[in-house]
Amino acid sequence: MSLPELINLLITSVATLLVGFLTFRHVKISTGFRDFTLFVISLIIAIAVTTIPPLNEIPLLSWILLLYVNGVWLYGAEPKTSPKKIFTTNPAVTRVFIGLLLLASASWFSMSSYNVSIALIIILAYVLLGTYKERELLKT
Repeated sequence: MSLPELINLLITSVATLLVGFLTFRHVKISTGFRDFTLFVISLIIAIAVTTIPPLNEIPLLSWILLLYVNGVWLYGAEPKTSPKKIFTTNPAVTRVFIGLLLLASASWFSMSSYNVSIALIIILAYVLLGTYKERELLKT
């Protein structure tokens, strides 16, 4: 296994474990400022990775990191304040869906060069975990 495949596998494994943990926990810490701050920090991390010599040779690594960081945040961090009665559903459901899209894209970019079947299994695991979390959010 080459260095790019190993790094992509490591990042994907960590993100999948975090998503699995966040599926069964409700973490209400998201605010507009924190969302923006995390986006800026993920951009800084993505740019910093391109300056490190062994890592800058890995294709799409900066985009993969950007997608994973934002996907895990949107998936797991629910809004800090409870929704007002004007919403018919919990607004966190939309965040979970967008987080799933980002995670699925990042998983495809990182794992499809290594093995397409593993990438599809990871995406299916995200979909199943996301479906469970959205169902739980719709109950509350």
